Amino acid sequence: MIRILLLIFLLPLFCKAQSVKNLDIKNGFLRFKLGDSTSTYKSLVHNPDNSIPKRYEVKSKAIGLKHRIDKLTLIAENGIITEIEVLMQGEPQVQFMQDAMKKAYGEGYILSGKDTLPDRHATYTVWIGKRVSALAKKQKTDLPTVNKGPLGISFERLLLKKTSDLKMDGELSPDFPL
Repeated sequence: MIRILLLIFLLPLFCKAQSVKNLDIKNGFLRFKLGDSTSTYKSLVHNPDNSIPKRYEVKSKAIGLKHRIDKLTLIAENGIITEIEVLMQGEPQVQFMQDAMKKAYGEGYILSGKDTLPDRHATYTVWIGKRVSALAKKQKTDLPTVNKGPLGISFERLLLKKTSDLKMDGELSPDFPL
C-alpha cells in the first residue's frame, strides 16, 4: 500500500520531466531549430534589420500555424539561431498556444502578478530544459470603454532560447503539437 501511494506521488514528477525532455529533443519551434544556420531558412525569412543580434522575421506563408501566430522571429548571432520569438494577439490565439505548450511540455512554472501599469496583468510561464528554455509572457490589459465595461486585450510572447550545446536522445510522438 505504501509503495502504491509513493508511486502516485512520484508519477507527476516523472511525467513533468518527460515533458521538459521533449523541449530539449524538439530544440526549436515548428520547423525552426535552435543552433541552425540562418542560411538554412533563407527563402523563408525577410531580410534582417540592422539590429545586433540580427532578427529575421519568418514569412507568413512559412508558418504552419499562421492563423494562430501573428509573428515569428528568428534571432541569430554570428549566423546561428539562438532564440525564437513567437507573438500571438487575441484571446483565441493565446489560449491555443497555452494549450499546445501545456500538451507538448507540461504545466511549466507559473509566476503571476500585477504589472507596473494599472489595469495590466502579466503571467509568466517558464519551462527549463537542459539545452533549451522557454518563457511565455501573457499580458492582459483592461481598456475602459464608453458604454460597456472594460475591454480586455490579451497578447502572448513566447521566447525559446538555446542554453547549452548538449545532445539529447529521444523521439517526439507523431502527434506532437509544435
